[in-house]
Parts: sequence; C-alpha cells; structure tokens
Amino acid sequence: MLLKFSNASDSLREAVAALTRRLANTLVPWEDIWALKAKRLIALDKSPGVRPIGIGEVLDRLCAKIMIDITGDDVQNECLADQLASGIKSGIEGAIHAFSDMFEDLSGDGWGLLLIDA
Repeated sequence: MLLKFSNASDSLREAVAALTRRLANTLVPWEDIWALKAKRLIALDKSPGVRPIGIGEVLDRLCAKIMIDITGDDVQNECLADQLASGIKSGIEGAIHAFSDMFEDLSGDGWGLLLIDA
C-alpha cells in the first residue's frame, strides 16, 4: 500500500511519516493514540496447537521499525552499557548471568526474583 498506488501511496507515506514523527518527538495524549494501540487477538489453528495472531499491529510495528532504523545507532552510542535493550551485543546475556549469580547468593536470605520482559 505504501508503494503500489502512486498519489495515494505518496499521501499514505506522508501520513505514516507524520505519525511516526509525532510519536517520536512529542508527548502524545492517550486519547489521540488509543485506537492505534488497540489490538485484537484471534486464534490461528496450527496443527498441532493454536497460535495467537494480533490484528492491528502492522502500523504500530511499522512506526517502531522506522524509529529504530533512524535512531538505532544514536541510541547505541548514547546508552552504551546503561541500556541492555539498545542492541548491545551480549549485554542481555551478561545481565542474565549476573542476576542468576546474585539470586543464587541471596536466595537463602529471603530474596526473590522479578522477571521483566524487555
């Protein structure tokens, strides 16, 4: 749709670019983006088993990929070792090992573990 329909595709590309710029550079009120963030899940029969498929994620993912493509190198350079999810090689694996060692050392003293998905 972004490439095949000449003038309509040009207008759609401009609209997606404007949306991405707004999401990246301003504090957007929830009322303005709630429909963009609304997702519907359907079950897709994958013999054997069922796989959930999200409906309504394409535009959201496209905006995210555009932002990552444009800002990815800058984010890596700015964050360095402070941000594990900015694409640093082996950063997440190192954090997992560090937290595993810490958990083993402190679990006898009543410490727990919090799992967070990046």
